Amino acid sequence: MLAWLRSDFRRINTALEFDVLSDDARRELLSALLDGVTLLSRVPSEPATEDDVLALHLRAGMLHAACTRHGVAPDDVRLRPCVDWLLEAERRWSLAPRFLALPYLFLNSAEDGWPITFLRSEAERQFIAANADGVAVYEMAWTLTSRIRDLGLTNPAVPSMLTELGRVLERLLHVHRGLQAVLDHDAYFQHVRHYYEAVTVDGRVLAGVNAGDQAWSMALDLALGLAQPHAEYEAYVRSRLPYMPPSHRDLVRQELAQSGWLDEMYRAASTVTWGHALAAAAVAVYDALVRATWAHVDLAVAFVDRGRGTSGTEMRFLEETVRMRRDHPGIARLRALTAAG
Repeated sequence: MLAWLRSDFRRINTALEFDVLSDDARRELLSALLDGVTLLSRVPSEPATEDDVLALHLRAGMLHAACTRHGVAPDDVRLRPCVDWLLEAERRWSLAPRFLALPYLFLNSAEDGWPITFLRSEAERQFIAANADGVAVYEMAWTLTSRIRDLGLTNPAVPSMLTELGRVLERLLHVHRGLQAVLDHDAYFQHVRHYYEAVTVDGRVLAGVNAGDQAWSMALDLALGLAQPHAEYEAYVRSRLPYMPPSHRDLVRQELAQSGWLDEMYRAASTVTWGHALAAAAVAVYDALVRATWAHVDLAVAFVDRGRGTSGTEMRFLEETVRMRRDHPGIARLRALTAAG
C-alpha cells in the first residue's frame, strides 16, 4: 500500500483537488481512490510496537480522510472495510478511528525525497516539516524539564539546565516564524487543511487531528505548573486525549495528576544561596515559551487577516494559551525575586 500512497493516491487526490473534471472523470477518480481499500493490511493481532501499529494506522487514516474530503458518504459500502479497520484498531489499540497527526509527522519516511502526502503540494510538505520540528522541540523541552525535576530544584546544576531549556524553547520561535515566512497560506487553507477536518465514523463525529501532536506541549505546560489553575485549558487537554497515541495519552494523564513545579520553584529560589540565578533562569524559560506562543498566534492571525479563519487551532485556545503562559501569578512571584536580588 505504501507504493500506492506515494503514487496513485497522491495523483488521484491532486487531480480531484485541482483539476476541472467532468462528472464521469470525477466518478472514475473516486472509484480509483476507493480501490485503495483493497490494499489495507490486516490489523495486527500479534504483539507489536506502538510505532508499528501507528504506521499501519496512518495508511487507513489517510485513505479515510481523503475519501471524506472528496465527498464519499460515511456509510458508503465501498468505504466500509476501511471504517471496519479503523474501528478494530480502536478496539485493540485504543486509537481514535480517524487520521491522526503524530504518525503523519514522525512515521512518514521520505523514501522518494518526499513524505507521504495527500497532495503533491509544497504547502503540505512545509506543514509536515515545521510541525515535526515543533513537536520534536516540545519533546526535548519536556524531557529536559523531567530531568530537572528528577534532580530536584535545589540542585546547583538546575540554573544552567534551565538556561539550556530556554535555548531549546527559543527554537520554537524560529519554527513558527520559518513556517510563516515560506508557507503559501492560501494554498494551505484552500486545499491542504481540509484533509485534517472532522470526520464521521459510525455516526460519531471525530475532530481533533491536531491534538495527536500536542501531547508534549500539553505535558510541558503541566510540568511547568502553568495549566493546572486554568479549568478551560485543562478541559481542552482532556478532550484531546482520545486522539493521542496511548503512550502519549499516559504521559499527559501522569502530568495531569501532578501539580507542576511553579510553587516548588519559588520555594527553592527563596531558600538556596543561588536563588536569584535560579529565579532568573526560570523566568527566562517562561518568557521564551511566551515568545514562541506569540509566534504561533501570528501564524494563525495570517489566516484571520485573509478572512479565512485559522490554520486549525482555534484562535480562542491560542489566546488562552498565551494568557496562561504569560500571566500566571507564580511567574510574577519569581520575577519579583529577580528584581529583589
